[in-house]
Amino acid sequence: MKDIKQAIYQTLRDDAVLQGMLGYSVEDPRIYYFYPPEEVELSDAKPAYITYYELMTPPPYLEREEELYCIDIWGREMGLNEDIFERVDALLNRKSLMFTNHHHLVTLRELKRDLFEADRGIYHKVIHYRVVSIPKE
Repeated sequence: MKDIKQAIYQTLRDDAVLQGMLGYSVEDPRIYYFYPPEEVELSDAKPAYITYYELMTPPPYLEREEELYCIDIWGREMGLNEDIFERVDALLNRKSLMFTNHHHLVTLRELKRDLFEADRGIYHKVIHYRVVSIPKE
């Protein structure tokens, strides 16, 4: 649902603490839907980035809408990834999101997993959030 996608993006993008952790700039907010652009790299000034996307959308017969979103944190340092996770979780888990066409009921973290991509030397944290809402009438 476009409402959830936009709410997650705005919540993460507009947080000053998260901006500092990621190396945010207006030209490169370091938060990308699905995949980062090919030219995105990790550096001292831009040590991490976030990708996010839907894993599951609701069946059409439900009166409520539940979507499962994956948020991935990619970085060169495990400790920084954990700090970014804590900030993302503080912004999303059991918090209200602002929707245009839906009433937000709850956002719950369902999974947190740490991975290491040895061939690239990148720490990768995977987080799943279930977002439940009902359409406004």
